[in-house]
Amino acid sequence: MPPQVSRLILIFAFIGVAFVATRWWARPDTFGQYGHYRGIALSNAITRSPHYIPKSTCAECHEEEATLNAAGPHKKVSCQICHGAGAVHAEDPQTSNIKKPEVTATCSRCHEARAARPAKFPQINIAEHAEGEPCNSCHVVHNPSETK
Repeated sequence: MPPQVSRLILIFAFIGVAFVATRWWARPDTFGQYGHYRGIALSNAITRSPHYIPKSTCAECHEEEATLNAAGPHKKVSCQICHGAGAVHAEDPQTSNIKKPEVTATCSRCHEARAARPAKFPQINIAEHAEGEPCNSCHVVHNPSETK
């Protein structure tokens, strides 16, 4: 066997041994306990405080918006889809700890016309539909089926 082939075999053998040793050393003890997961991951997740809250918590302070939302097409959409995680805001209500989204960008995430979306889902071409105006210049934000 030529020397360069034996050196190549040694290099690949060394890389293989290094990989197996690193994997053995870096693998958590409970990895594989429940399939391809760490067994301790669930107890770790339980110790974290939740970031998301139910719509009913938002409605305690924002009754008008909740009433508008419940009557409109977004009644099944969580407040936090547009406003972000609300647990911190619910504990300490300030405008600085909740997202006030840019309306057109937020609406277009779901309603900009795309071929992959279901045909029955309301889709628009933002540029043509609004001619550069924000959505809330015509639509009520928490119930877009109502117009101003």
